[in-house]
Amino acid sequence: MNWFFLQVTPPTNSIADSLKQVMNGNGSAAAPTMNLMEMLVNGGPIMIPLALLLVLAVFFFFERWIAIRKASQIDPNFMNIIRDNVFTGNVNAARSLAKNTSNPVAKMIDKGLQRIGKPIDAIGAEPFRTVSGIRHRPHVRLPGYHHRNAATVL
Repeated sequence: MNWFFLQVTPPTNSIADSLKQVMNGNGSAAAPTMNLMEMLVNGGPIMIPLALLLVLAVFFFFERWIAIRKASQIDPNFMNIIRDNVFTGNVNAARSLAKNTSNPVAKMIDKGLQRIGKPIDAIGAEPFRTVSGIRHRPHVRLPGYHHRNAATVL
């Protein structure tokens, strides 16, 4: 579609008159200005929840930003100390250091150190949770659970 034909062009003499009025200062009053508080008050009652949501969003942004910045800082010698303790056979000291360090990496290292000496099968099944005390894998059906019973429970 050709947008050129949709334009409305005013006569040139009105543009010239407008320019003369602006140049002479005889034009109408300047456009009214509003400060932020006037704009919020004139916005009506819908502005109150919007303002509260804005404050909440800013709070969550900075809270998460500080938490992520804190979690990403790790002591450069942390892994060296853990490695030295494990190589010397002092796993308890390595676990103690990992537990006392408040860092996501330290938590992962602690979980790994907990599994030292366990068989591989036990380590592989560790992430799966238990239901009624029975350790299971997701592809194994639970005892007493059948699909036809699921509808009757609801």
